Amino acid sequence: MTIVDPVLVAVSRTAADVPVDRAAARLLLADHLACVAAGDGPPAGLDLAGRLALRSHRGDRDDIYWPARIHPGSLVWPAVLATAAPGGPLAEAATAGYEAAVAVASWLGAGHAARFHATATSGHAGAAAAAAVCLAGGRDPDAIAAAVGLAMTTAGGVRQTIWERGSAGAWHRAAAASAGVGAAYAAAWGVAPPRAVLTGPAGVAALLAGDPSAAPPGPVGALAATAIRPYPVNGFAQSTVDALRALRRAVGPAVDAVELAVSPLVARACAGPDPWWDLAGIARRAWAAGDPFQLGAPEPHLTVTVREEEERPVESVRAWPSGRLAEAVTVAAAPGGPGPARAELAHRKWSAMGVDASLLWTVAGTGDVESAIRAVGAG
Repeated sequence: MTIVDPVLVAVSRTAADVPVDRAAARLLLADHLACVAAGDGPPAGLDLAGRLALRSHRGDRDDIYWPARIHPGSLVWPAVLATAAPGGPLAEAATAGYEAAVAVASWLGAGHAARFHATATSGHAGAAAAAAVCLAGGRDPDAIAAAVGLAMTTAGGVRQTIWERGSAGAWHRAAAASAGVGAAYAAAWGVAPPRAVLTGPAGVAALLAGDPSAAPPGPVGALAATAIRPYPVNGFAQSTVDALRALRRAVGPAVDAVELAVSPLVARACAGPDPWWDLAGIARRAWAAGDPFQLGAPEPHLTVTVREEEERPVESVRAWPSGRLAEAVTVAAAPGGPGPARAELAHRKWSAMGVDASLLWTVAGTGDVESAIRAVGAG
């Protein structure tokens, strides 16, 4: 089969050629296993990929690629674990899956993300690419293209789920992971995607609010650039935890009012009333906490005002005592991203989640798929 869709060709070749970061793959696999292990038992009737994906998001702690604001690990690792043979190319498969998911999400762009669940849409591509590598025994760009193209014929995710912050977001992941695995098997059997599946007049971009004429994506090293979410708060609030703790160290605890400057998107998403999505409440808990991995009751006497700053990135937070702007503390990037601190944050996160961090780290290092599935009780 000859793939002619230029964007699909670019996605598959990037996924096949981007360098493999084995250290990042081990850490992100262990993080995925920790999220699965901390979730509920697998519901009957779902396949292995679906069970792993569903459980990995139950606590909303799965990894995140911040530039596209998608959660690739919750779809890619289930596909890898569901299809990898003993001794198979796990890191290579994950590298291809993360890269394909990010490439598709970035190419579809903000217009798509405003109307659809980008994690679900791009996750079809990520899961399919990862499964294709496992089935082929290596990163064959033609196999990746066929699987990704076929998976994208059924891709999507209703954005209302995200607006309502409903649990169906976990189902989106399960459906995409299962579909990606199924597409890889079907493509290996010979089922071919449409020749212009992404860029055609009735292709993915045209139907899902993307731009068919957008330039094909280039490599970004998505797996290495993906962040964990270390603290027990939503993704947008991760930086707030660091900012409030840094501010308290700088000015001391004798403060009765704090102001936060965040992006408009974060302010709207974290306006409550659900405590998980209440940025002011999270800030009060972070101020009172001795351990950011175990946030307890909020500081009852602290008033928190959240302000929007139009140009502030979604990862960034500025915090200051009310009336004392000169003492502001700024956190520019969310914790858990690439860098020397990520491994320590990850291990502390896993231990605080109540899972056997040492076991999961060991299993992720060996690449023993059967041991990994047993370790999280998903067999």
